[in-house]
Amino acid sequence: MANNDIEKAEKYAQRLLRVRQRSENELNTRLGRKGFDNRTIANLIDQFKEKGLLDDVKFARSWVNSRMKLNPKGALALRHELIEKGISKENIDLVIPKNVEFEEETVKRLVSEKAKQLKGLPKTKAKKRLYDYLARRGFKYEVIDTVIGKTIDIDEK
Repeated sequence: MANNDIEKAEKYAQRLLRVRQRSENELNTRLGRKGFDNRTIANLIDQFKEKGLLDDVKFARSWVNSRMKLNPKGALALRHELIEKGISKENIDLVIPKNVEFEEETVKRLVSEKAKQLKGLPKTKAKKRLYDYLARRGFKYEVIDTVIGKTIDIDEK
């Protein structure tokens, strides 16, 4: 019976990992929800880590790269998302640079895209909308202020 549970857990975990990479915490949670016991889950996670199928740093890098391509977020939002995925603060620090340049390029790109939509608005209103948009995406105020101050190019009405 125990071998049958181990096989079921392994097949389920492999199916989850075929869909997308997962953190150790995500896999642990999903296996637990499925009703597998903690010892089976711990053994399976250790086995997957040894085989290189489960790696939180690799997962976090992949998550950040994907986010920056598809739905750019600031370091604050990315950190929050990774914490929710169960990634340790040490691993997050390895993946998300603490330097501001990391965010500045992304903010510049987003400002130039969004500024096109805001043309014709009063400059103060357009700036406010840009600040709000970027803050909701988790960018630091200092970065937003620096980039908008340097690159704002919206026609006044």
